[in-house]
Amino acid sequence: MKALAALALWMILWRSPPRVALESDMAVHMTVQLPLLARVCLVLASVLRPREPRWLIEANWIGIPELLAIVLVTSFDAAAYARRRIG
Repeated sequence: MKALAALALWMILWRSPPRVALESDMAVHMTVQLPLLARVCLVLASVLRPREPRWLIEANWIGIPELLAIVLVTSFDAAAYARRRIG
């Protein structure tokens, strides 16, 4: 049930009108949106952790999944920011 609530919150934060409203002001973005997204990730991680594949557990000791996630998230965020600035 917590996972469904977390996914619903993520979908709300992902949709354009709420996302644009939250990201239009840096203070709101940093104090509201990012903590909500961090909470969503913590809830989803606690739900998905028992189902984590063995190969991912073994690769995790050197931090490969986390580094990959960081690169993907920052690349997507930078591309979205560039699109907003250009268009």
